[in-house]
Amino acid sequence: RIRSVRRGPFLDVHFGRLIARLEGRESPAMVLAALASQASSAPSEVCPNLAGFDLLAWANRDLEEKDHVQSLPEAWTGALPATGGAIGTPQHPGRPLILDGNRLYLQRDWLYERTIAQEVAQRISAPPSAAATEADPQAITSLALNAEQVAAAQAAMATDFLVITGGPGTGKTTIVAVILAMQLSQNPEMRVALCAQTGKAQARMQEALREEARKLRIPEAVRARLEKASAATLHRLLGYVPGSVDFRHNRNHPLPYDLVIVDEASMIPQAMMAKLLEAIPAAMAA
Repeated sequence: RIRSVRRGPFLDVHFGRLIARLEGRESPAMVLAALASQASSAPSEVCPNLAGFDLLAWANRDLEEKDHVQSLPEAWTGALPATGGAIGTPQHPGRPLILDGNRLYLQRDWLYERTIAQEVAQRISAPPSAAATEADPQAITSLALNAEQVAAAQAAMATDFLVITGGPGTGKTTIVAVILAMQLSQNPEMRVALCAQTGKAQARMQEALREEARKLRIPEAVRARLEKASAATLHRLLGYVPGSVDFRHNRNHPLPYDLVIVDEASMIPQAMMAKLLEAIPAAMAA
């Protein structure tokens, strides 16, 4: 029996015991459930990759008693279908654990990942909506941008979905301000939402955009919109519902904006990203 974990929450172990009870017997799925639960709570992981995974080394490090791990066959990944009803597949996902290739997910995390993949694929493969327009080359060059920033501005005006990446000091905030300025110049009535995962990131985003607005050579009406821009946390944007994992805005009640700009997207938890994408209509720019 798995009694305790030297580090991390006891929830992982209790989840493994729950899986054993559901199966009516103690099996390798008990250990695998604890492993998947532990990976799900890690800040940089969603699921363990079982290809070449040393289960015994993991057990030696994290579990006080390892009888079930030691009893697993050498080619233990091939024995997963024999663990009973605890482990499903993408074709049969109605199980607590999902084995997708070599990756073992909690069902919840597998569903979130699939939602994100489907939402992103839909947006990048769909033709641009009526809100997407060609960027004015003269307007871009007048802002003294570098080649990468010009390319980002052109892409942002011609598509409904864009990810801007770059290290510190590469001008990400500048290009976001430029994109906003160009969008507002062409559509002064555009409804814009600015958001970030945390209150600190929200405040930083808001202030940075206001600073950039003061530097850009743009119409005063557009500058005034940017300087008054207000950001929100994702919880506030989506409409937090106390005592629920759901939000007020979702696929059936989408966000009422034409453009949504999300700062520090790489820091957003998987579940939150899935819910955010579901709440943004496919025809809306993001």
